[in-house]
Amino acid sequence: MWILSKHARQIALAQAELESLIVHRTAELQNLSQRLLQVQDEERRKIARDLHDTTGQTLAALKMSISYLQESCKQNSAALAAASDIEQLADQAIEEIRTTTYLLHPPLLDEVALLVLPSGTSTDSPSGVELK
Repeated sequence: MWILSKHARQIALAQAELESLIVHRTAELQNLSQRLLQVQDEERRKIARDLHDTTGQTLAALKMSISYLQESCKQNSAALAAASDIEQLADQAIEEIRTTTYLLHPPLLDEVALLVLPSGTSTDSPSGVELK
């Protein structure tokens, strides 16, 4: 009987250790999952910002050049038509960049993130002002 009781205590102790290990590993997994989501969000935000700042600005400059070209080609209807076609393509590209940057990192994500931050958590806002 005493051997059975000792064996039951050992099993209970081993079970408690395993349960503790499961809780610890689950917490680690949750932390890693959260970190992965943060890294993905940061990367999406960076890509969206880069698209806006580089490609978006290049397309805006292209639109200005097209406007100048259209003014210069008012007498030549074929050149004016070609410039109008190019302008439509530039407008389409600008719209696609806007859509892509929005889909990569919708502004609503920043607003929702601020609402669900645990107290005491600090983060950098898009304006560069540290929030606490």
